Amino acid sequence: MHKGSSMPLFGKDLRQNSWRALGETSPLKSFLFSKSLPLVLLLIILLLYFQFPLNIFGPSDGTDFGRIISNGTFLAKFVDFQKSFSKNYSTIEEKLRRFSIFVANFEQLKERGGEGEVYGITTFFDWSDEELKELIMPHEHFESVPFSWAKPIREFRPMDANFKRPSEFDWRKKGVVNHVKNQMRCGACWAFATAAVVESQHAIHNGTLLTLSEQQMIDCDQSNNGCEGGNRPNAFRYVRDNGLLREDNYPYRGADGNCELSPGPVDPTQRTFVDEVRTLPSDEQQIADFVVEKGPVSFGMNVTKTMFHYVGGIFSPTADECQFHSMGRHAMEVVGFGEDEKSGGTPFWIMKNSWGSSWGINGGYVHIRRGVDACGLSREVHTALITRY
Repeated sequence: MHKGSSMPLFGKDLRQNSWRALGETSPLKSFLFSKSLPLVLLLIILLLYFQFPLNIFGPSDGTDFGRIISNGTFLAKFVDFQKSFSKNYSTIEEKLRRFSIFVANFEQLKERGGEGEVYGITTFFDWSDEELKELIMPHEHFESVPFSWAKPIREFRPMDANFKRPSEFDWRKKGVVNHVKNQMRCGACWAFATAAVVESQHAIHNGTLLTLSEQQMIDCDQSNNGCEGGNRPNAFRYVRDNGLLREDNYPYRGADGNCELSPGPVDPTQRTFVDEVRTLPSDEQQIADFVVEKGPVSFGMNVTKTMFHYVGGIFSPTADECQFHSMGRHAMEVVGFGEDEKSGGTPFWIMKNSWGSSWGINGGYVHIRRGVDACGLSREVHTALITRY
C-alpha cells in the first residue's frame, strides 16, 4: 500500500484493552457470537449497526469496548477497511470472526509499536497468525549450512579501483526490476526472490526484462518443498541446470502441483539460465558494493508480525523482537539502498516483496534499516550471475 493511502491507526477513543474489557461473559459479546442467534436477525443487527453506529446499542456500558460501540469508531474503521481492501466475507459468522481478528491486531500492534517504525492498517489486518505464517517459511528452512554449488565470496571488492559507494542506488531506475508479484497463500517466497534476481540479471546482461515462472520451481524443483518452503541456493542451482520458462508459458497458481514440463531435450531459447550461484559475505557495506556493480541480490530474514502492518518509513525491528517474536523466515529481492533524510540520514535497503502491490510502499516495497543486520538479513545473502552474453 502506498504510504499516502494508509489509514490512521489509532482513534482518540480507542483503549488498549478494549476487546478484553468486554469479558467472556458479557451479554453483548455472548449475543453477537451466539450460535443460536438466527442468521437473519444477526444480519439485521449488523446492518443497522453499520448504518446507524451512534445509536443502535444505546449508551456506553462503562467498559472501554462499550465506549467504542457507543460512538462507532471501531466498527467504522472495520467498514472502511473492507472498502479499502475490497474485503468480502461469505457469511455473517466469517465477518464477525474477521472483526475479532481485526480488533486483536490493533491491540497487539499498539503494544509492540517501536520508535521510528511506521505501521497502519494493511490488507493483512483481518488475518490470523496461522494465516500469516502461510506466507513465510518455518525456521527450519533457514539456509544455515553451506552449499557447495553456491560459491562463497569471502570478500568483495569492486573491480574499479576508484569506486566510491554512492549514498543511494536503485536498479528500478535502470529498468531492470519487474513489477511486484503476489505469492498469495503459498510459502514460496524463496521462488519469488530467486525469479526476481534472475529477471534482473537477464535484463542487465541481455537488455530485456522478462517475467519468469515461479510456479515452475514450485512444481519441478525437487530439492525444495514448494509452498511449504525452500532455500534459494537450491533454487538458483535449479535455474542454472534447468532454466526458467516465462510466466506466460507456466502461469502461477499459488499451490503445489505436478511438474508440467515436457520430457525430452530442453530448448535453451525458451528458457532463461544463470551461470553462477554465489553466497555473499555478511558485511553490509560489501553487499551494497556488490549490488551497485553486479546487480540485485536476495536476502533472507526473520519476520515479525509488525512487518505485515508496515505502511511506510524505515522498518527497524529490535533484536529482541526479531529473536523472540519471529513468526518465521522470508526471502526478498534487494534492488538498492538509500539514506532517509527525515531521520538524519538513516541508511536503509530497498527490498522488493512478494505480497502484492497493495502492501508496503511504492507498490509492494519495504525500506529496512541497513547496517545493523536487521532480523538477520545479512547472514544469508544469495544471488546468481549471468556471465555469458
